[in-house]
Amino acid sequence: MTQPRLGFVGIGLMGDPMTRRLLDAGFAVTVWNRPPEKSVALRVASATVAGSIGKLVEGVDVVMLCLANTAVVEGVVFGEGAADVRAAPD
Repeated sequence: MTQPRLGFVGIGLMGDPMTRRLLDAGFAVTVWNRPPEKSVALRVASATVAGSIGKLVEGVDVVMLCLANTAVVEGVVFGEGAADVRAAPD
């Protein structure tokens, strides 16, 4: 069985260490963050950095969110320029 390709959105105080643990466990992780500079250190740690939320969703099997609140989640998932994860292929 192959490991799922993981997508992680929200590289903050919790998201960064969670992503690092996934990388350390051998998962392929693609990350995206609204201020992209927060993703640079994870790129160095072997994560793939997506240029947009849409590109992240297209390239992974599982999407995880670690965001501040419901309004931010709604903006990232359903806002202008966002990818509606409900439309992702099965």
